[in-house]
Amino acid sequence: MIDFEAILKPIVRARMRADEAAIFALHAMSDVDLGIQLLAMAREARRVLEMPRPGHNEGYAASSLLWHFVPVLAADLIAAGDGSAHLAGTMLPSCYTASAAELSNPAIKILSSAPGRNLRTWIDWFSSAGTLVTEAHRINFSGEACQAVRLLARIPVHGNPMVMALDRLLPPSPLNRTGVRWRYGECANAVHEVMAFRNRLDAGYEPGLVFTPTCYFRSSPRCLEDDGAEKMLREIGPLDHLNVRGYRCAVSDKTSTVVEIYVGGDVLRITKNEAGSYRLILKRPVFDPKGESRWDVVHESRHVSLDTARAKILKLQPAPAAEAPKRWYALSSGNAQPVYRHTSTELIAREIQTNAESGDGFIMHALAVSEDQVPNYAVRGEEPPAPAPAFHVNFEAQRQEDEPTGQLIEFPGFGPA
Repeated sequence: MIDFEAILKPIVRARMRADEAAIFALHAMSDVDLGIQLLAMAREARRVLEMPRPGHNEGYAASSLLWHFVPVLAADLIAAGDGSAHLAGTMLPSCYTASAAELSNPAIKILSSAPGRNLRTWIDWFSSAGTLVTEAHRINFSGEACQAVRLLARIPVHGNPMVMALDRLLPPSPLNRTGVRWRYGECANAVHEVMAFRNRLDAGYEPGLVFTPTCYFRSSPRCLEDDGAEKMLREIGPLDHLNVRGYRCAVSDKTSTVVEIYVGGDVLRITKNEAGSYRLILKRPVFDPKGESRWDVVHESRHVSLDTARAKILKLQPAPAAEAPKRWYALSSGNAQPVYRHTSTELIAREIQTNAESGDGFIMHALAVSEDQVPNYAVRGEEPPAPAPAFHVNFEAQRQEDEPTGQLIEFPGFGPA
């Protein structure tokens, strides 16, 4: 197997690993914390790129994304997590609400809740157009490091905080069919297609629609397609005592084999050299908003035998996997009064996908809502009363003075039709 990292400059490899650590840590954050960091990233990216407010010029799409779309997305995620109520008095309101300048464009209008006409449509377009990729390459080649720009420019299957926030607010909905398959939009389709290919040798694997850190890994050792890596894992023996969530491998040089295993919230790196000795490293992701995200080493053993390696692995205590953040969702097929459920993005996205592919179940659309928007009967765990009106969310009623919710900026000349 070719190790493509080996041909990269050390500084590029270091940034790649730092960005990966940042994505792992961001994904484990609550809605409020992720929203705060996303809002700060948009502002930091604008500062580093010296990006003015959007005008009708060649930089219109990128400046619109950073000046308006991402701040509104971040503020909506914080509002859905009841962030303002919890944060008041603990930090400046500007840290968790979009500013007047970020909301000042007169073209802002209230979003439709319908799939294909909401904020997800626009983020799909920005992602497929690679809106920030050119800017990220430019500052990287200039030697100026900016974690915020790099993270916001990442493709969905590698983890992008903007798309992670979007998935939490508006889980992917089926939009149209291509042959026998449903299409869910650019970001969701990219995750689904890549993961289906990576794990094609696992007959029982069902690719999802939203990013999780497992997207960096293969579902089973046989999906690694590397004889040396599979042999080394067989030698190590069962890892049943660990919460194994995925595998990946690389060749650091011609004389060693490296396998990384996603265990709980950490990554275990096992290296075997040509002499048959092992090196174990257990590393943990740490997010640094100042751009110094990293992997902290919490255990390391060098030059140990196979038996010793097995014994040390048995004693490892990786961090538990972070529980997927839960929030209230309004769920519907579009023809019934919404059902409200307190659950995670991953579970709702999987249910929507299953319903669409099988043709069973009514839940096809989901929208995150704050707790004060949930009817009392839903909080008590009861079903909606009859009669059931058509599914509708009143975004205007959701809006509060300092908490923009469900807003969309429409600009002529670019974006989705």
